Amino acid sequence: MRECLWISARTSESSCIVSLQNYGKESKLAEEERARLAAIVESSDDAIIGKTLDGIITSWNKGAQRIYGYSPEETVGQSISMLVPPERPDEIPRILARVRRGEKMDHFETVRVTKDGRKLDISLTISPLRNSEGTIIGASTIARDLTESKLAEDALRESEERFRATFEQAAVGIAHVGLGGEWLRVNQKLCDIVGYPREELLNLTFKDITYPNDLDRDVECLRWMLDGRTDTYSTEKRYVRKGGSLVWISLTTSLVRDLSGELKYFISVIEEITERKRVEEELKLSEERFRNIVEQSPLSVQILSPDGSTLRVNRAWEELWGVSFEEVVA
Repeated sequence: MRECLWISARTSESSCIVSLQNYGKESKLAEEERARLAAIVESSDDAIIGKTLDGIITSWNKGAQRIYGYSPEETVGQSISMLVPPERPDEIPRILARVRRGEKMDHFETVRVTKDGRKLDISLTISPLRNSEGTIIGASTIARDLTESKLAEDALRESEERFRATFEQAAVGIAHVGLGGEWLRVNQKLCDIVGYPREELLNLTFKDITYPNDLDRDVECLRWMLDGRTDTYSTEKRYVRKGGSLVWISLTTSLVRDLSGELKYFISVIEEITERKRVEEELKLSEERFRNIVEQSPLSVQILSPDGSTLRVNRAWEELWGVSFEEVVA
């Protein structure tokens, strides 16, 4: 019996030692984990702030100091409201009320004020903090400065707006054309030139509205671009309008590539030149009629430039003087 008691006591002592050893290991692991978490918090570029349920700041990392400009000595023990613009007096009470209810707020965008008075666009992630019994005792806030990204977004939005205005309000037709010839994007001026509503035109290709006699040359130029022989070309050709009439256009097409050099699409600038072509044709006919009149006139005709050189003579003049026009020029 005495031996049994000794063995039992010895076993209990061994168990206690093992338990203490395990506790020591667990405590050390827990301490190492806390140290790692503390290092992560302290080195984060984001502002990580702890606060009580009354909004009193309890912790302040280097990210918070970098973003807001305050040192930990200036903030710990102060109300988090010191960072809130005066025009948002109810924001902190509403946030704390949600924290008390155990709610987490992800990517809540708001505005905060720095030490020097600047206003920053901030994204907040706010989580309730609980003790070992699960009771909510405070909140952890991770704040990310969105000011630069907001400025970049505004600049991008402004740039896109300028592009849209330029594209839509241009005095010439502008289009993005796919590598297969389909219309990807067209402005209103192009729709006016070809007589198609935008929705209809986007269901067609440039081949569908190009006058057949002009198509081969157009396709050949595009092939040159796709083969890498040129990145742009200009030509004059005819489109067939929706009603069947022809319209002359001056076309300049450029090939767009991405940063890796991959082909993306074509940009075409289209200007209607129907009136110019009509005037050119009339001038051509007028010159032809003039040449015929001069050539067939029984009178001797010699046309001189201001400096006295011969520009043209007719057949009657050559017969009268026995000299050809080529000999006169020579």
